[in-house]
Amino acid sequence: MSAAKSPSGAEVAPAEDYVPPPLPEGIRKSLRVFKAHFPELLKKHPGWWAACDASELLFVGNDWDTIYKKCLKRGLKETEFVVVCLLPDAADSIS
Repeated sequence: MSAAKSPSGAEVAPAEDYVPPPLPEGIRKSLRVFKAHFPELLKKHPGWWAACDASELLFVGNDWDTIYKKCLKRGLKETEFVVVCLLPDAADSIS
């Protein structure tokens, strides 16, 4: 069986062989902060969005775009924070 080719002609590894790159350290730490605050946030703001960086909960609001832009305006890079919707299963896949 021959390898799949991308539109440019480069060989593409089969999907079952794909290993995603590791998350940046800032994202991993931000997810830990989010998970620590999650139960309280879900009770107070279900369906809203929460932004965390590696050290603290930053913002909570009902509009993803606004929260995301506030993080960037604060000087954070995209790899230094997370914005997550506060849904009951949002923290389930965070290790």
